[in-house]
Amino acid sequence: MTTFETCRLELLERGGLPAQTAYRRWLQRPGYGAVHRLVQHFEHRYLAEISCDLLNDVRARSEHALGTVAASEQLPEVEDWTTPFAFQHLFHWYLEQERQVPTWQEFRAWLNGPSAEFFIGPLLLHVHWAESSPDRKVRLRRAFQWRLGKFYYSAMRELELLVQLRAQYGLPVRYHLLADVLLRTDFWLGDDVICVYFANPRYRDQHGGRKPPAAQFLGQADPPFRIHHIAIERQGFGNFWVASPASVAALARILGA
Repeated sequence: MTTFETCRLELLERGGLPAQTAYRRWLQRPGYGAVHRLVQHFEHRYLAEISCDLLNDVRARSEHALGTVAASEQLPEVEDWTTPFAFQHLFHWYLEQERQVPTWQEFRAWLNGPSAEFFIGPLLLHVHWAESSPDRKVRLRRAFQWRLGKFYYSAMRELELLVQLRAQYGLPVRYHLLADVLLRTDFWLGDDVICVYFANPRYRDQHGGRKPPAAQFLGQADPPFRIHHIAIERQGFGNFWVASPASVAALARILGA
């Protein structure tokens, strides 16, 4: 189990001024009260129980998250829109609340049902769904699927890597929402901070892209962290991008397995 307190002690406190300043600013963001309450009380329990066999079963049962949508169907008002609840907040909330790993169709139903007020509802208001023409609603639905489907695959590939490190190599790597969403740390274990990326200049491409690197927040830690940027190969449009055995083995060696 990894709690907020674990993350606070092992990353925030050790990270020093940059990490703590980022945290204080996050606490001051207007409209983030519900997110603050979720993250500060969040415990990752079920995450440690997920097996490789379970993930294989979910992938086999899942519908194609991107369907027939093409990249050219993206809409800026959908892609660039932000909300206090990041996708990772909702994905891990689902894991712990439902105690299961969702297929795409299960997660889509949850996003449109029990959790609609946190993501889908505000997005519909943002794009003026109620006033949109039938043709525009078709375009919006496909743009929604593109954005949400990508995020689903992203969350699943990081989950797969974490499970493999634990199950195959016995490495008790830690994950917490605060570390991921605020400190840009995918996993950590002792002195090692792991930042996984799939080359994409819009989001993360080694030292570039839109996503700030963990070193911005944890680079002045005392004692210092070893921050590793780990590239994982892509596996094609609309597929579950599972890290190759060689990639996982290389990362496990870095972590001391």
